[in-house]
Amino acid sequence: MVAGTFPGSPAAAEADEIVERVRGARPDVLFVAWGAPAQDLWISRHLDRLGVPVCVGVGGAFDFHAGLVRRAPAVMQRTGTEWLFRLGLQPRRWRRMAVLPAFAILAAREAWQIRRSR
Repeated sequence: MVAGTFPGSPAAAEADEIVERVRGARPDVLFVAWGAPAQDLWISRHLDRLGVPVCVGVGGAFDFHAGLVRRAPAVMQRTGTEWLFRLGLQPRRWRRMAVLPAFAILAAREAWQIRRSR
């Protein structure tokens, strides 16, 4: 069951009103869809006041499910390159995506070290 929706923003001036709306709705899960890092920072700042057991930053996931944003071709979804398709649609994302190669290298190194230690 959906307890409510509200299209507010992560602006500090709206925080108290949003927190009160959330507290009044008493949800079990709160989805925040303002995009990274705004949604994550907002949740972090207000988590102790919200009284919600689970808060999730969902970014644009609802846009995909509602059909507002086009998904990548199936082959790109299967091969893990949907990010490249999104970069083509939204070139302003390049800064956020620029960290992905470094993250992939660190994750691979960590996985290799774990396997080696076993």
